[in-house]
Amino acid sequence: MKKEFEKRPNTGGLFAVKSKQASNFPDYRGDVLIQLSEFEIKDGMIEISLSGWKKQYSGGTWLSLQAQKPWVKDGQTQPQKTQEIQDDDIPF
Repeated sequence: MKKEFEKRPNTGGLFAVKSKQASNFPDYRGDVLIQLSEFEIKDGMIEISLSGWKKQYSGGTWLSLQAQKPWVKDGQTQPQKTQEIQDDDIPF
């Protein structure tokens, strides 16, 4: 039995829009749950690096997303190790 989809900090997904009503509508739509305490806020904004993995489910393909701090050269800041989201995390 599949467990219920659990939103976790700094993860999310993008799913193909099945019926676009106009050409300017998005091709993909989804949500990301961001834990703001893990990011630096400057002038009311945060910079986020996104990683994505293609996943399959019965309805098609979706992108599993992870948000991280941006990587900065010179070793100042590096994102935490990226962990791929498991297929059990599909919200269906």
